[in-house]
Amino acid sequence: LETMADGLVLWGPDFRVRLVNRQLARFYAIPEALARPGADGRDLLRMMFRRGDYGAPPADAAALEAAVEAKVRDILRATG
Repeated sequence: LETMADGLVLWGPDFRVRLVNRQLARFYAIPEALARPGADGRDLLRMMFRRGDYGAPPADAAALEAAVEAKVRDILRATG
């Protein structure tokens, strides 16, 4: 995984990180606490939404949680 050029993350059915390589963590500037197996993917998405990775940050906490849950559904529904 660490010799790949691309970043990779594998989510568990509970949306916790199963594995993540350094390339992905570096590209997205993910803190070490969130770039490790067992980390809550929702916490990672909250951080990314707050810093504007998906456009303007949500206006309030309820909008943030709604955006996070929508993104979780999109990611878990995705098929290769």
